[in-house]
Amino acid sequence: MRAYFDDLLFLFQRLERAGGPVVLHVEPDLWGYVQQHRGDDADDAYAAVSASGMAELRGLPNTVSGLARAIVRLRNRHAPKVVLGYALSIWGTDKDIAISNESFASVDALSQRSVRFYRSLGAPFDAVFAEFTDRTSGYRQIRDGVPAAEAWWDRTDFARHVRFLRRVSTGVRLPLVLWQIPLGNTLMRTLNNAPHHYQDNRVQWLLDPANGYRKLRSYRDAGVVALLFGPGQGDDTHAADRARDGVTNPAPITGNRRRATSADDDGGYFRNRARAYARRGPLSLRR
Repeated sequence: MRAYFDDLLFLFQRLERAGGPVVLHVEPDLWGYVQQHRGDDADDAYAAVSASGMAELRGLPNTVSGLARAIVRLRNRHAPKVVLGYALSIWGTDKDIAISNESFASVDALSQRSVRFYRSLGAPFDAVFAEFTDRTSGYRQIRDGVPAAEAWWDRTDFARHVRFLRRVSTGVRLPLVLWQIPLGNTLMRTLNNAPHHYQDNRVQWLLDPANGYRKLRSYRDAGVVALLFGPGQGDDTHAADRARDGVTNPAPITGNRRRATSADDDGGYFRNRARAYARRGPLSLRR
């Protein structure tokens, strides 16, 4: 842990000299694994903090709560302009709402557990990063052998997600950033569930312009301030020609009949939807 803190200190010193705004997303997945294995109180999980021997961390508890406080202390002293993002794992409670059809009452209880764990850190982060999933639905179905009913999100899954996020955001009083948003779609022929061309429906849902981006507004109203699209798997769908196969229009599957004129792995759908959203102008954020 001394080596870890020395590296973190070096990073903060470099970031302070870098100038412009920097957001540091701190240890994605770590907090979720701790909660899974040790429960909702981060002070019940051991981590060598003051025991690391770093003088600046003297007095902090040797727990995961102490680890979070150490990160904030080093940021405050050496790079106060850096924005610290806490990684909220929607599976940290050991109930993954991305794949389990929880009741709304269960979603409410799980969100309160996530809030309780964050508060147990005793460390004031600046924002919360939350995920959808680290792979497209087509990838999960074809590569992982997951049944379609589990791999794909429907209207109720999105409603659960928004409900969970709203309650967490309200409970921790921090803005949310959604990351690892899959880039597939179900419209372009390019997407035939081959490597780099897997289907998904998250882009269509979030960037649907119907009713003034009503579905996107529901996430905005839940506390979300930014969306970060991108794959979590190396050969999943990208918004560029990562496959290096140019424009492709294989035979349609499941009704995806739109022909691509773009070499992007998703047939250019995300690029077009993002361009249309930019032309419309961003939604104003809730205060």
